Amino acid sequence: MTLKTGLKRVGLGAVLVMGTALPAMAQDAICGTMGAGGTWIGGAADTSDLNTLTDPFDQMALIMSGGRHVSYFTVSAQTDVRLEAESSDGGDPLVEVYDEAGNFVNSDDDSGGNLSARLETSLAPGTYCMIARTFDGSGTTAYLRLGRDDTPALTAGMNPDTWSDPDSGYTDPWATSGTCEFATAERPFGEAAIDFSAGPVTISAVPNNSPYLGFTLAEPTALTVTAVNPTADPIIAVYDGNNIWLAENDDYDGLNSRIDFMNTLPAGNYCINLRAYNDGSLPVDVALSTYDPAAAMRGMIDRAEASPPLDGSHPVTDLGALPARHRADIQATGAAATWFSFEVTDTGVVAIEAVANGAADPVLVLFDDFGREVAFADDSNGSLDPIMLSRVNPGTYVLALKLYSTDSRALVRMSFESFTPAGR
Repeated sequence: MTLKTGLKRVGLGAVLVMGTALPAMAQDAICGTMGAGGTWIGGAADTSDLNTLTDPFDQMALIMSGGRHVSYFTVSAQTDVRLEAESSDGGDPLVEVYDEAGNFVNSDDDSGGNLSARLETSLAPGTYCMIARTFDGSGTTAYLRLGRDDTPALTAGMNPDTWSDPDSGYTDPWATSGTCEFATAERPFGEAAIDFSAGPVTISAVPNNSPYLGFTLAEPTALTVTAVNPTADPIIAVYDGNNIWLAENDDYDGLNSRIDFMNTLPAGNYCINLRAYNDGSLPVDVALSTYDPAAAMRGMIDRAEASPPLDGSHPVTDLGALPARHRADIQATGAAATWFSFEVTDTGVVAIEAVANGAADPVLVLFDDFGREVAFADDSNGSLDPIMLSRVNPGTYVLALKLYSTDSRALVRMSFESFTPAGR
């Protein structure tokens, strides 16, 4: 991925706390297992409301290898929030948001520019956890900022107008190639409104040549927008006919991008701003389709962002009660996770390894039977092979094995071991 250099980091505000992120092992009442080990961004629940702040909340987080940093916050009314993470040492942070029950809400990786994360989303009243970790599981020190969309930002963002830095001599090519304001007149998706009766509508566009793609919706539509070419590493932002920013994404599925408008967009004109991190001279397949909740859930399961139901509707290998040691050889892919379930009969620790010996980069994600993420592992002991150690209570657990690269395939040897305290 090509780095953009010379961008200035916005200074940290007045509210700054230092946190260390270690692998979470204990249960926490806030956000279920996802919130273990977190801290209130404002020091306490009653001082962590993003609706009432004057300045955004800032933290400096030391994220250990394989670890994460958890921040608790609240919103007392429907609020457009901006949650950011910027590495101080060249790392690639990402942020995720979960609600109080531990349900995944949203995430972002690189929308802050220069590998920084910048999640802009609207949240209903409630309590939330923001999790900051790195895209590749390595350690980093990161600046975190939690605020509303009307408070000062930490990162440069991906708005074309913000990428040029006169001090560095770097000028972003998209900053001088037109705007979305007039893109709907071009209508590369066709002069007429989009007709979804035959399925998704796809065009091929080169970001450097066609950075603004207009289209028209004839009726209110729940919409999905995708941009596919991992070699180019596309980024997309969607604007309405008044040139008002609606949403943005990078690296939703590997290096490909996707935006789901689960709530219907009104009929009218819209524009996609298409960019590329790596190579803007390569063609990118940009597709519009009606939002399919079932397909979206299948995609999250394939990417190991959510666990499958244990009702037989998705393939899951049942290992039964986890023995002291179990070994399996798996033909793993990066396109879709391979899933296992197992039972734990006593409180203890499970140790799970995935070994590809350099042929691929395996990733392990463990969920409980309610769908809450319990543990994540990638790149252990200086190799690409993960080792997961997780404290568990009696119950059913679901494990995903996938490869980091979406187009990779490899034979992976797995080992499952369970340990219980002496005397049990």
